[in-house]
Amino acid sequence: MASIRGPHPDMIPGLEVGTGGSVRAAGSGEVGTVSARIPEQLAKASAAALGEIRPAAVMLGKLQLGDVRMAALLAGLGESVRSIDLTRNILTPSSMPALSHLVGLRSLVMCDNAGLAMDDGAALAGAMVALAGLRTFDISGCRLSPAASAAICGALTTMWGSADSSAGLQLRLGFCGIGDAGGEALGRLLAKGCGISELSLRGSSLGEAGTRALAAGIGGAG
Repeated sequence: MASIRGPHPDMIPGLEVGTGGSVRAAGSGEVGTVSARIPEQLAKASAAALGEIRPAAVMLGKLQLGDVRMAALLAGLGESVRSIDLTRNILTPSSMPALSHLVGLRSLVMCDNAGLAMDDGAALAGAMVALAGLRTFDISGCRLSPAASAAICGALTTMWGSADSSAGLQLRLGFCGIGDAGGEALGRLLAKGCGISELSLRGSSLGEAGTRALAAGIGGAG
């Protein structure tokens, strides 16, 4: 791992190397620290620098980056990465394949990326299945369609369905609008007793059918 701390000469201005093997946005409490219009060549140079640093944690939240620039950055990451925070960027399902090579990932946070709701969830679900070691998934505030929510829960069933009850999995779907279709898929996941220790469904737009399915899933697991 590189010994540089603070701003890196080859990375996008506004990104800095922290202690403990992390890369974060400087002043990350403010939206738009890094311009969404950064030159593509600078994004590629930043990816090369990330490859040398080999960070364990990457915090790229609130940067307002779109699919192309984010994919360029993520291309520099590898198996060293254990957690990624992509909260409040401008990501759509087109960015999802850029995550699938991060096989060491344990935590993925993608809150408040409204563009992820643009399709039926197939791209996101497909990328998730490749992340077999994922233990925390947070997509709160993305306002997914019921079909997308069902696809994501189906992917989680593939990933987590055989996990033991002590796995300590965390799933946060607050304000995603999963609806009854998502609730029914989630109920099937819970019925497998897969070890979800934290589940957030605030503002999930569940109806009677979805609520019944969740209750049945919890009952079947217990």
